[in-house]
Amino acid sequence: MYGSSLILGTVGVSLRQHPDLEIVPLGSPLPALPELTALAPDVVLFDLRSASPDLAGSWLEARPHLLLIGLDADSDQTVFWAGERSRVLSIQDLVQVIQADPGHAQDRKRRAR
Repeated sequence: MYGSSLILGTVGVSLRQHPDLEIVPLGSPLPALPELTALAPDVVLFDLRSASPDLAGSWLEARPHLLLIGLDADSDQTVFWAGERSRVLSIQDLVQVIQADPGHAQDRKRRAR
């Protein structure tokens, strides 16, 4: 976990109640990429206001299977980044990727109303 917002702290306290999760706070300044890689996290939760998109990109480049979850208390939003990659060989492949996105289905439902 990276950040010092109240919402992130509250989420951290709640997650610590799950014994199958190991919660490791990341201090400021952020660990260098080799240190982060040595920690081998599966997920990094962070305050969206405390990290830049460039940082997310470098983390995902170093650890492609890492899931980044950004929390923004001001807008009540959670943003997910994943370093998953695939070859999109045709427009149909691209359409399938877009349609498989859960957010795309929700947008479609909203427009249908």
